[in-house]
Amino acid sequence: MLRRILNTAATATLMWFAVAGTAVAQNLQQDYDQDYNNDPNYLDNVRIDRYLDVEVWTNHLDGDFFVGDNVVINYRASRDAFVAIYSIDTKGRVNLLFPTDPGRDNFVPGGVTNYLPGPDDDFDLVVSGPDGVENIQIIASRERFPIPEWFPVSGLICDWDDRHEFMDNLNGEYFVRYDGQKFAFDRTAMYINEWEPVYFRPIYYPYYPSWTVCGNAYIDYPWGASIYIDGVYWGCAPLYIPRIYVGWHTITIYNHWGHCWEQDVHFSHYHTVILNRDIIRPQPLVVSKYKEVRSIGYRDPVKSGYPKFKEHQPVVTKAPGVKEKATNVTNGAADYQPTGDKRYVRGNAKLVATARGYETAGAVGGKERRTTGVPTRTSDGPLKSTGSIDQSKRQTTGDSFNGGSDHGSVVSGGKKVDSKPAEKQSKGFYQKKSGSQTPTSKPSQPAVQPKRDKGGSESKPTIRPNPPSGGGGSEKKTGAVKPPPSKPSSGSGAKSTTTKTKTGGGASKQGDGR
Repeated sequence: MLRRILNTAATATLMWFAVAGTAVAQNLQQDYDQDYNNDPNYLDNVRIDRYLDVEVWTNHLDGDFFVGDNVVINYRASRDAFVAIYSIDTKGRVNLLFPTDPGRDNFVPGGVTNYLPGPDDDFDLVVSGPDGVENIQIIASRERFPIPEWFPVSGLICDWDDRHEFMDNLNGEYFVRYDGQKFAFDRTAMYINEWEPVYFRPIYYPYYPSWTVCGNAYIDYPWGASIYIDGVYWGCAPLYIPRIYVGWHTITIYNHWGHCWEQDVHFSHYHTVILNRDIIRPQPLVVSKYKEVRSIGYRDPVKSGYPKFKEHQPVVTKAPGVKEKATNVTNGAADYQPTGDKRYVRGNAKLVATARGYETAGAVGGKERRTTGVPTRTSDGPLKSTGSIDQSKRQTTGDSFNGGSDHGSVVSGGKKVDSKPAEKQSKGFYQKKSGSQTPTSKPSQPAVQPKRDKGGSESKPTIRPNPPSGGGGSEKKTGAVKPPPSKPSSGSGAKSTTTKTKTGGGASKQGDGR
């Protein structure tokens, strides 16, 4: 009887814990739903699945797209689930993206990243514009849910002030099979921009992680030239580059005559790099430092990613903001360069040439940014200093960017200048460290000379004092007492460390003082 009572009590206790646990789970679920939607009056027929997570993102992690760009949508569910994806474009139109047709299964395995369009799809997603924001919604559930008949178009247009609230209403009205069905949601946005009308698109798009800091650039000149960046072909001029890693890059340009221009250019996030005719000046004797670029050189745009180059040429050349320079009589080709307003220019920087290459210098956060202490030059002018370099003390002949020689003839500004090597003197830095000194004058101390025997081996040094002015006798003959040896000027006792110095390199070279 006692055992029965105990069992009954234990059973009652377990039942109480089960009921209490269910009540706590329901409260957690309700709190989770309310926290997720930030609205207690959210649709009653939709609940959040706490054990399912879903993500959606695009191939441009910064979200910036231009009209004509290809879009790849990436999505992933933490568990096996059924998925649907739709978007609201910049005009407010609702479009179903996945599944792509009524007969396609929308089941996806868990923990696997999927792509839209995938490798087996026969279509591409292309941004059509106009500019604005396009929202992408993904819906996932561990149970099947209905797919609306939005093939090929839905006919729905978002005219609400709050687009996110409109998407919440679509989720509860078109994708729920029964009240209380559990779902997981995620959203992302695409920021659509109009492309520059007179610029070509790059045909090379590197992958940029989410933490990447990028800048942009305009390459205006020369018309139809092949543009390489760090040895990789990016496209033809005029070219607009919407994103490129911040830092130094080597820009190589080959025009259709085979002339080359190559320089290092620093790209900044706050300033747009603009390379125009004032900077880019291809020369026939210049070659690229990249072997592949040297072997290929100029590329025909029609055969290198721009099949409609000739059809697009009159549209670009006749567009406003494009000026034509005088026709080159020798080569018989027109010289075009866009000079109008550019849409996506950031900052008011100007390119200056430094010892490394071209770099932007302008106002950042209300303060002027300068390359302190580095000599700079304009595109066609002499060296100028933006720092504290005293130009009166600088002895520069010719182009300091190519180093220059110590002597000989240097061509500077089209004139031949005869330069002589400047007399170099040691500053005595290494002599001070080793305790020696540069022999600018004859030492007054007695010279220490080692005495050699007939076998050629060295013996102990003997000290020979300077002879007196009035006498000429030998020390051994007179039997005079030798004076005590004085300390050599080196103070280190090293053998022949200050006998010979060379001041040709600005610092003395010593026998074994290194």
